[in-house]
Amino acid sequence: MIDLRQPVHVPGGAGASDAAPFWAKLREVCTADGARPGVFYHLVVNRMETRLQRAEGTIGRPQLRNDPCRTLGIAYTNYTVTYAAGAAAGDTVTFPNAIDGRLDLTAHVVAHHHGSRHIGCGGQAHPLVWDFPYEDGSIGVQGYRFSTNQLMNVGEWHELMTPCYEHWISDWQYGKLYEATFRYTMWSGLAPKRTRPQGRSMLGYLGARSHEGFWFMVPGKLTDGDARLDPSNYAQVRLQGRSTGLLPITVSADSEGSTLEVVFTLPDGVNPDSAAVTVQGIRREIDMARVRRE
Repeated sequence: MIDLRQPVHVPGGAGASDAAPFWAKLREVCTADGARPGVFYHLVVNRMETRLQRAEGTIGRPQLRNDPCRTLGIAYTNYTVTYAAGAAAGDTVTFPNAIDGRLDLTAHVVAHHHGSRHIGCGGQAHPLVWDFPYEDGSIGVQGYRFSTNQLMNVGEWHELMTPCYEHWISDWQYGKLYEATFRYTMWSGLAPKRTRPQGRSMLGYLGARSHEGFWFMVPGKLTDGDARLDPSNYAQVRLQGRSTGLLPITVSADSEGSTLEVVFTLPDGVNPDSAAVTVQGIRREIDMARVRRE
């Protein structure tokens, strides 16, 4: 089922070179809706109003039961693509006001929502980057489109998650999406309403090319259980001028590498006066007055 919401205003989004303000707005909308696990949020942005050079993006990790608003997706309209392989290799095509076009963009982003990552399609420009079983991003086995009674042969069609045209879904990807869909459907059935988990975490979206950040204080302990202190990646929080010590953080980039998601769990009972994170060796102060509290 697909629900369409009213348009939203993204402060600081127009002209932004990083996607951080867009991810922050999606997080706000999802939280305000009280979204349950298995509900995905997908924002459509007119790319011509920004400096973002991309067609799509996702951030976060596959949906988690204790934080349903952590996996988000964006599709950018008005984009231009130069095909890297296939029958249209070398051709440059513009898709005005197109959410999907011939790139099957919406399906591609929904697959990201279910944990799928980008797959290379051969050559130096698009090397294989995931444990995919078929050579050069091929669909591996012949596909079939019911709507047009059409066979998709292995030699012409590339996996949905590759940048190479033309696109179809492989049997391997279909199996991965089936497993994820089954899991998320079970979560939705087991969680008729959202429960507030114990503990609190800080969640931030940081522009990879700037120091601007958008921070949330969220319920739950979101840092990976096996997170360890890293001299290049850690957090510090202070209470009444005294540091509570170094805290491990989890850092992950969006699918295009322009925005970092940073998560760390706060010590029990601590409501910090100030905080900072060191990410990839760069220290960034957190303005606690601007932190959104959920």
